[in-house]
Amino acid sequence: MPKTSLQRATLPNGLRVVAQSVPGVPAVGVAVHYDVGFRSEPYGRSGFAHLFEHMMFQGSRNVARGEHFSLVQGAGGLVNGSTYPDYTDYHQVVPASALERVLFLEADRMASLNVTETNLRTQREVVKEEIRLNVDNRPYGGFPWTVLPSVLYERWANAHNGYGDFGDLDKATAAECAEFFATHYMPGNAVLTLCGDIDPQHAIEAATKQFEAVPSQPVPAPVPLSEPWRPGPLLGTVRDLFAPRPATALGFRLPNPGTNLDAYLAHMVLATLLTGSEHATLKQGLAAMSVDVSSGCGLFGPLQARDPDTFIIVATHPPQVSSQQIAQST
Repeated sequence: MPKTSLQRATLPNGLRVVAQSVPGVPAVGVAVHYDVGFRSEPYGRSGFAHLFEHMMFQGSRNVARGEHFSLVQGAGGLVNGSTYPDYTDYHQVVPASALERVLFLEADRMASLNVTETNLRTQREVVKEEIRLNVDNRPYGGFPWTVLPSVLYERWANAHNGYGDFGDLDKATAAECAEFFATHYMPGNAVLTLCGDIDPQHAIEAATKQFEAVPSQPVPAPVPLSEPWRPGPLLGTVRDLFAPRPATALGFRLPNPGTNLDAYLAHMVLATLLTGSEHATLKQGLAAMSVDVSSGCGLFGPLQARDPDTFIIVATHPPQVSSQQIAQST
């Protein structure tokens, strides 16, 4: 691995900046992570954080609707965003010469996102079509993360489907989007990361130039996520008309990595031992029943969410093999 250098800075408005030089990498990655995700959504507005991710590409004071994509792609770069339970990220990979262009784009929408009823109406339909494509009309679409939390957890923030219910999405208003933006999308609630063919100090100076004028605001209070340990087993069933075989998901409460990281890491090792290869213990044990099985920490991967999070085992199996047999075999 090439040697790396890394520098950190916090701007007066609260924006945290991390810059890393990686020699030999002919591009630069730019990402802004906001401390807001599915679990930050208002009650009864499932899918709102993901909907808002789409709204973030609909223009700002100095950038027209859709222009963020065209300016990045015109420089030979890639751009996208993703929403997770506890954060939303916006990322670009561009030639190093386009670094200041991307910093300008990110700073402009952080300071002055254009929230309108027209943009909301358009992006609501885009999100609904995404749900139809990736969940409703696809075998095992979103399974298990769209359904397992509602079985395991009681608090709405932890239990609801972050992709969203169409009824909830239809109720969302531009005023709610503006309030969501004002509450969560500010410098003190964000981390800017820069990595690649850069001088870290110069990159931080460039970031300061673009972001220092974004006003500081109070950071929102953390979303209450505490969840009681519930006695099991807890059972739920969902019908999937497109699935060629039944599937069973088993979820187990993970240790809190913030207070017991060793125990959390032990579960990561456990997942590798159970299903990390074709010769792993659980793979071998279920192969005779024609069961395909995987396991892992976190509904979205290891260390991608705050506590509570879930250790999952997912198996697809013939109809004659019951969920009870899968559970007993694990």
